[in-house]
Amino acid sequence: LFDYLAVSSGRFAMTKAEVDLFVEQFLKPFLSDFGSRKTLAAVELINEPEWILPYSNERGGVGSLIAKKRAISYDQYDYFVATLSGAIRQANHDLKRERDLRVTIGASITRHRVATAPQVRPHLSDYSWHWYPELGGTFDQWLAAAPKDKPFRADEVPAFSRAAHYARQVLSPQQSMASVLRHGGVGMALWDGTSLLQPRPLDAWTNPDRDALYAALQGAADIAD
Repeated sequence: LFDYLAVSSGRFAMTKAEVDLFVEQFLKPFLSDFGSRKTLAAVELINEPEWILPYSNERGGVGSLIAKKRAISYDQYDYFVATLSGAIRQANHDLKRERDLRVTIGASITRHRVATAPQVRPHLSDYSWHWYPELGGTFDQWLAAAPKDKPFRADEVPAFSRAAHYARQVLSPQQSMASVLRHGGVGMALWDGTSLLQPRPLDAWTNPDRDALYAALQGAADIAD
């Protein structure tokens, strides 16, 4: 539903009034119109909120320059999570779906407490972890250490690096998928910054060899099967 940039840019201040307005004017109508569709399986409330939260090991905030410029409080964040997830739970009840809509938050696996802290954890049904080599350690090490009290996916993992000092830490999609499954995960998505609208590589994690990338993705899918 939101990226942290919507907050850091000032487009969404995450005040109580704005959260309530968003739920009434968008989320509830959206769930009413599309919530019964089987192709809608999950809702990610926000992507990488750690970047807009004050530094805290207990709560996972990074306290970066982004957060210092336009930070939100943990009270605001907790209200946002509880209110939006509550609307989704109510929709699950009203729509009588065969399978409930899942609720998650995309977060760096190294700052997982933005999703696993006691104030947030009860409102989520899944975890969605992101990992890049500059975070330190290895993908396998972080997966081994991450909380496993809920189903989890690795939803941002690089498959390529043009930076030589990181390239040796980037696993192939097959290796990443095997690691996710070995640690009990239920799925994986790769980060790749090329699209039809942006044909040039967006960042150092984008593989310009599309054929090689697609072949690797098929290999990862075969492992998942």
